[in-house]
Amino acid sequence: MKRITGFFLCIIIAVGLVTVPAHTSDYDGRYCRTALAELPKGDALCYAYDAMLTGFLALDGKIPLDVERGLTYDDVVTVAEALRSDCPEPFWQADGFSVSLKSDGRVSGITPNYVHTAAEAEAMTALMSREADEICALVHGTDEMQIALELHDALARRVTYNEGEDAHNAYGALVRGVAVCEGSARASQYLLRRFGVESAVVIGDSRGGAHAWNLVCIDGAWVNVDVTWDDAGDKLFHRYFAVNDAVINEDHTRDATAYALPACVGEEYPYFKEGYNRFGTFSVDTLAALMSENFVSGTAYAEFLVGDSDAFAVWLSGHSRDLMSALGMTGSVSYATSALEGEMHLTFGSHKHTAGTSDGKAATCTEDGYAGNYYCTSCGALFSDAACCFVIDDLAAWRATDGRVAASGHNWDGGTVVTEPTETEKGVMRFTCTECGAERDGEIPVKEKEPGPVEPTKTFIDVSETSWFKGAVDYVV
Repeated sequence: MKRITGFFLCIIIAVGLVTVPAHTSDYDGRYCRTALAELPKGDALCYAYDAMLTGFLALDGKIPLDVERGLTYDDVVTVAEALRSDCPEPFWQADGFSVSLKSDGRVSGITPNYVHTAAEAEAMTALMSREADEICALVHGTDEMQIALELHDALARRVTYNEGEDAHNAYGALVRGVAVCEGSARASQYLLRRFGVESAVVIGDSRGGAHAWNLVCIDGAWVNVDVTWDDAGDKLFHRYFAVNDAVINEDHTRDATAYALPACVGEEYPYFKEGYNRFGTFSVDTLAALMSENFVSGTAYAEFLVGDSDAFAVWLSGHSRDLMSALGMTGSVSYATSALEGEMHLTFGSHKHTAGTSDGKAATCTEDGYAGNYYCTSCGALFSDAACCFVIDDLAAWRATDGRVAASGHNWDGGTVVTEPTETEKGVMRFTCTECGAERDGEIPVKEKEPGPVEPTKTFIDVSETSWFKGAVDYVV
């Protein structure tokens, strides 16, 4: 089951008035904000969207909202859902917020809960940006479909599916390399925006559990992309890349939203082309031509889509020798298949590779590592997977890219007070990394001054200075 985080909201009844700053929008192009604008209270909802996002990014302790906008509790929930779908950047705002209401039910503000401090958020954002820069630098595509494909593949290879710290946000996926579906979807959105490709995160259900994936606008048309289901550990699939709603709805269901999400009505499988790598019927010549494009070190490989994987398995068992001959292979040849919902990975080898393993290098808080690779104990060919399907041509390059394990970043403890603050001097809090023992110091704000005696602003001149009640009378004045 792919776990999804939820918003925690509580209600605070507020009295009195607050001063509310004006907000201007830098987020007009984001899909869900645009969708909010189409609702009956669109102006007020977009105002709240901008105010809340601005406050989240600044880690404001309180975010006032203009009561004259007439926002209700349900309106704020709708805006929060839109921000959750649109905005991977304020990943530190992942623990809900409380809502302050006037006695008539109008919202006057929210108080967010943050899981990281401002200093941590700043450092983590810089680190996440650096990791994103390195991924994006390896993208060579010039059109939006190719860019989306390369980012899909890079993210699937980079992320290990698991729960953990920041597993539900982009930082966990990009920096720690560990995330659940929600973290992978937010990382995908974060990377796509760097190329000007708009994306929204969809929350819903798939295969009996809560799940998240992406809607991506490619050349003006929306498509579904599910990096998590395409990542099968040592196998990279494309069964859920850029598919339309008819395909995704076979095993995905979107959660209902107050605003409209875009329909994806284009091709079923843009990645798979009929007669090239998508087959309704099977042909030795056609499949051999496809496999010959990936013929390295005595191994031929192909990725393709079939209508019926069971029927293909039966066909292959009767045509494997014909396919071997068409590929020019002689002697003892073995083959292996992997499948995901009709997508097949087929490998033919002139001999059966026997996998040996080479140790990887563990990443530290500050230094990258790399995964272990595999090699054939007979021919010495290098592979990235235990099934010996994916050949490594350049080991050093592979360790720096697909095999790279990103530095995890420091995991700071709650801190220990080194110097107590006074009313005039800031204190010092020392944080220690629980992984490597590194230390950093942070400031503790000065203490608020204790209120002193209130001096009278006026005195009674007709009360004797020696009277025992003179001070009390002056105090009342």
